[in-house]
Amino acid sequence: MRLSSVATGRESELIQYGRDGELEFLLTLANSREGLPFAHEVEPGATADVTTVEKMVNALQRRFHVTHCIFVGDRGMLSEENLELLREAGIHYIVGCPLRRAGEVRDIVLAWPGRYREVAENLRVKEVRVEDRRYIVCFNPIEAEYDRQTRESIVEELRAELEGLDPWSREAARLYSHPGKGRYLMRLDDGRICLDEARIREEARYDGKYVIRTSYEQLDSAEVARAYRDLQTIERSFRSLKSLEEINPVYHWRERRIRAHVHVCVLAHLLERYLEKKLHAKGIKMTAAEALKHLSRIKSAYIEIKGAMYRLRSEASPEAVTIFQALGYRIPPRIEPLAKDDRDAKTEASRAQNALV
Repeated sequence: MRLSSVATGRESELIQYGRDGELEFLLTLANSREGLPFAHEVEPGATADVTTVEKMVNALQRRFHVTHCIFVGDRGMLSEENLELLREAGIHYIVGCPLRRAGEVRDIVLAWPGRYREVAENLRVKEVRVEDRRYIVCFNPIEAEYDRQTRESIVEELRAELEGLDPWSREAARLYSHPGKGRYLMRLDDGRICLDEARIREEARYDGKYVIRTSYEQLDSAEVARAYRDLQTIERSFRSLKSLEEINPVYHWRERRIRAHVHVCVLAHLLERYLEKKLHAKGIKMTAAEALKHLSRIKSAYIEIKGAMYRLRSEASPEAVTIFQALGYRIPPRIEPLAKDDRDAKTEASRAQNALV
């Protein structure tokens, strides 16, 4: 994950200009199969992605005595140069392939005959070999139906919008350049805009499908597909780090402060994942963000009556009570008398807060 820094306008040893021309640094994160982060590395922003992978593999081998690694990456990593660098480093790979780009995948792999093998309710796989290259074509019937309905809905809207449309109007230009609808349109030689029926039929080929390429022969096609789907766990971790833990942007430029900031965010993310793990074990399908939102509604206040200090808790929602029970904690009482030590600590905390204000 590439993270930007807004605290400095100049490069440092860690913050460098990346491929997008922005000052940034790199974070690599290692997750267990359960999605729990157990290691991370911070690299300079100008480091190439493949180099980062190799460094992370070496770090895992050194710290945890890992003897075998398989790199799982998205379509952005699929270039022959990147794959060759992985092979030279002795790292096997499982990477996604672009479907619509002209070439081997679109013209040969997707057109390969043969039946799919069902490995789950929403996953069917088919293995294709082109010379020494191994591909796995994956088909999700549920996703395919969603894609079909979405496309048909868009096409029906376009039919209605094209009726009586002035081809030289601003509305026609907006429709033709629309990121979602424009792909199904074509402009004729006389300027008229109409549906591109050939493109619509072509898009139907991709409904519910994705293609994976791998160099690892020890896993069968179903295991390769499952390993690739596990990539979503890492992507979800990166999204969570950017949102819930607010790791980005980073308002530091000294290396030790950046590393400390990242370390604290990764620890927070570990607690977040562990919270979800505990909730799911009790059958509670709730994200950490949702759980924290329910818990944040519980407020406390202090009141003094005849020299005695009490802590009052607001009403807890049923969801908050369920979260406390799932975590094995007793929810605090509505009214709790404070011991003298607690009163003194509360008084000192109030004084410190007032001094800061």
